[in-house]
Amino acid sequence: MNRRLLVHSILALFLALAFFTFAQEKAEEVPHWKGDVSLGLSLARGNARLSNFSFTFSADGPVGKNLTWENKGIYLFGQTDGKTSAESGQAASRLAWQHTNRFFSYYELQGIRDRFKNYSFRFFPAVGVGYKLVNQKTISVALDAGLSEVFTKYYDTGDTASYTGLKGGEGVVWKISDTAEVNEKVELISDVSDLSHYFLRLEANLLTAIAKSWSVKLTFIDSFDNKPVGSGIKKNDITLIAGISRKF
Repeated sequence: MNRRLLVHSILALFLALAFFTFAQEKAEEVPHWKGDVSLGLSLARGNARLSNFSFTFSADGPVGKNLTWENKGIYLFGQTDGKTSAESGQAASRLAWQHTNRFFSYYELQGIRDRFKNYSFRFFPAVGVGYKLVNQKTISVALDAGLSEVFTKYYDTGDTASYTGLKGGEGVVWKISDTAEVNEKVELISDVSDLSHYFLRLEANLLTAIAKSWSVKLTFIDSFDNKPVGSGIKKNDITLIAGISRKF
């Protein structure tokens, strides 16, 4: 899958979600779909010529009684002195079933493509349960755990590998004020046959409103694979993104 196809696929998914949202029947007792689209761009010229582009989206909304469909995606591309130095894409879709005000189950599919991490693709279908330790209007804290099947195709050799993993997660959403919000998500997947083999991802976002529907969005992502496959592949990748976000 080339870069253009990946970008077009993400945009097509977003447009489909937007159409689905518009088509929903309006009901006062059911919250509307909500989400955001963010674009980031940075350039540097001097001793080194650097350029970076990022695109992110999220869209969450009700699809039935006590059912919520949560979707998000991110695409990153960078060049250094005219050569591609970063290129990755990730998309996640989760159906959350709220059984009580605090207890829920989830059914999820995630996909990653990152040739600099040696992932031609990596898929994470997962199921699990969770509990909201804090469930207030301005702040929520949730923990979840489940099972995930991890499928990976490596970029350099074309080889594929899979394993069953134990999945744990933690998420926080804090509405600091009417114009600022912090949200954070941690996910850990360990191979059940070798718990020392694990993949960890942390993402944190700070959104500060600058207009009615526009915000500045700062994103921090840390991805850690403690047993990477491939020559010269580092365990840890850290990404910082600054962009303009449009809420809907």
